[in-house]
Amino acid sequence: MNGKEQTVAKISIIIPVYNAQSYIEACIESVRRQTLQDLEILCVDDGSTDGSLAILHSMREADERIHIEAQENQGAGKARNVALEQANGEYVLFLDADDYLLDVSALERMYDACMKQGALICGAFRSCERDGIVTPMSLHREACQGYPGGRRISYRDYQYDFHFGTYLYRRELLIEHQIFFPDYRRFQDPPFLVKAMVAAGAFYVVPVELYCFRVGHQDYAFSPGKVNDIVRGMIEILEISAAQDLRDLHLLEVGRLNEGYFWHIVRCLRVGNGELLSLLDRANHTVQWQWVEDAYGESERLLKALRFLLQAGQERYERYCGELEQKGYRDIPIGAIFPFHKIPPQSKIVLYAAGVMGWTYYGQIKDNPDYVLTGWVDRQYEKYAGHKPVTCEGRELTISSVESIGGMDFDYVVIAIEEERTALEIMASMKALGVPGDKIVWSLSYE
Repeated sequence: MNGKEQTVAKISIIIPVYNAQSYIEACIESVRRQTLQDLEILCVDDGSTDGSLAILHSMREADERIHIEAQENQGAGKARNVALEQANGEYVLFLDADDYLLDVSALERMYDACMKQGALICGAFRSCERDGIVTPMSLHREACQGYPGGRRISYRDYQYDFHFGTYLYRRELLIEHQIFFPDYRRFQDPPFLVKAMVAAGAFYVVPVELYCFRVGHQDYAFSPGKVNDIVRGMIEILEISAAQDLRDLHLLEVGRLNEGYFWHIVRCLRVGNGELLSLLDRANHTVQWQWVEDAYGESERLLKALRFLLQAGQERYERYCGELEQKGYRDIPIGAIFPFHKIPPQSKIVLYAAGVMGWTYYGQIKDNPDYVLTGWVDRQYEKYAGHKPVTCEGRELTISSVESIGGMDFDYVVIAIEEERTALEIMASMKALGVPGDKIVWSLSYE
């Protein structure tokens, strides 16, 4: 980083900065006021278009511990990774540019506890500020009652995924285990925290007011791309918690999918967002449903967003078809959802029918590693003879005759037809060609 000497500090404070001119000075001043002075302040400007960078350079003139890196806008996760790779501190703390530190002795007390306890991760208390009013948050407060000097907590007894900025992390721990922030625009922090906690196994908590989180000014817009990233982050945590037998964490993540982010997910489930459907399906297959059933008696074994769309589609099918007929439309995309819930992962699929629904299904599964498209048939295959072959997992496929299905390798034939009578006729013809009935899937679902 600019002008940064290779000296070892006790703590590196990492601050990603994006259009934070109203807050960045107070943020950095809260660090400078800390009684622990042996630290470095690593600021990465993430393509700010306001006066943030100028403020940073001005503050750098007054304090050589401030180091500045500027990059094009790539998100807070990448900005933190840049600083983490270049940091020299024994420990690192992540601080957002619109937040600030509270108790001036917090870092000194936490660092001393790390030295005495040999802690790889050390936490503290957290508060939030809205309209100038600071309100304590519950994080760690109850756990520290009766422990004025702090206490060690096993992550297996804690199993939480939020508030990563309320901890000091031993930098060697992160580098040794290659724990960095994933390239997500949202929800990159929880996977980072979970991976660090799993690697450390336990953390120490000091009862001191460390972090103040400003609320009320942020723009929490949930675009389809950001919602996709949220689900990616949840999949990571579902996978880790399943592998580590962290059941409480696993159930927490299922709850975030089913409740906390449910409407954001549903609003972004569009026929063109096949990626989100594939991600939800991956999440659905990652969930340890026996844990869910044991905890809540939930036996549906389908994430709420998928269940909602599938149920809504069945109920609204007749009305949709009637409205389309009245308007003279037939072949238009009305939100068909591939029947993920009926097909186990790692299945080989043959699509039947290359109409609008067929192409919709293709868009939803072509990049999903849990499904391999091995064939595509249509009764009018000749009209697709001049089309460019479709691509699935790097392989090219052409739309073939229905009769050729006998020579294809598949686990399931998925019928991409809207009209029930036609679908039933196709099922009968498939059975006549030797396809077992339990390998034929037809499921209507509409947005």
